[in-house]
Amino acid sequence: MTKIKNEVSAGGGDPYFEAIHYYQEHVCIVLAACERAEITFEDKGDFWKINFPIVLVLHFGPYVDIAVATFADKLNVEHLTSFSVHAHPTNTQSDAPLRSWATRLLPFHDYYADAEGHRHEFEYLEALEDKRLFRARTKVDGKPLYVKFSTRYCKEAHRAAFESGFAPKLYAAEKVYDWTMIVMEDKSADYTSLWDAKYNKGGKHWTALEHVRAKVRDGLRSLHKQGYVHGDVRDVNVLVRNATAPKTQPAALLVDWDWAGEKSSARYPYRMNLVDVKRPDDARPGEEIKEAHDMWMADRI
Repeated sequence: MTKIKNEVSAGGGDPYFEAIHYYQEHVCIVLAACERAEITFEDKGDFWKINFPIVLVLHFGPYVDIAVATFADKLNVEHLTSFSVHAHPTNTQSDAPLRSWATRLLPFHDYYADAEGHRHEFEYLEALEDKRLFRARTKVDGKPLYVKFSTRYCKEAHRAAFESGFAPKLYAAEKVYDWTMIVMEDKSADYTSLWDAKYNKGGKHWTALEHVRAKVRDGLRSLHKQGYVHGDVRDVNVLVRNATAPKTQPAALLVDWDWAGEKSSARYPYRMNLVDVKRPDDARPGEEIKEAHDMWMADRI
């Protein structure tokens, strides 16, 4: 249900409470109609179990409120978030509450179409690290997957890296409303992140650091020759092969292709970590992502 009003105090009532009353009245109308039909309680079956769940969207002036409600033994309403829609498009902080709320609702899209157009259904298993990243598996054959939702992703760079043995296989990257849903193979059985390897020395996942750096530099050179840059070469985005994994698999893989793109046109996002992550001096929000930046960061993973 959507309630649209002018600015707060411009009318005779509060939009939040008006929306609640409208919802309550609609539920009462439905219940009254049901009673007039002289349906006994036993005959109503699942009708009484639905609790009339609803999402309330309130648009007043430049602001949007979102709430959810149910009608069980009594009316229950929970306010989720409020945000302004008049911010400058470069102000990515302004929609942070909405993105936080939307992240919890994202795993509703449970299928993808491959390059041949064949539909593959999957089930979600768990969310990872409170991010828009989920572990999943296909329903037919149980193939392990990673499913990620992002507002920006370069599938061409990812596929180019996979073809050169420098990234996990990308199964699909398709639009789901304003998001891009990325479905890729889950390599966690044979790989671990370089960050984990560095801080778990002596474990089965450890690979010599300089050897990994050399493999990452080789992979980046191949990527650059194909006309792409990555932009976020960090130890958390590098996967290293486990000691128990087949030696026929690549020694290192690169993931997280959100910032990647074609050379000369790829740009850093306006929101990037310049405090905890060391980057080249000219790697700044909105600026061009350069090949030299990738190599500079590869030397320091």
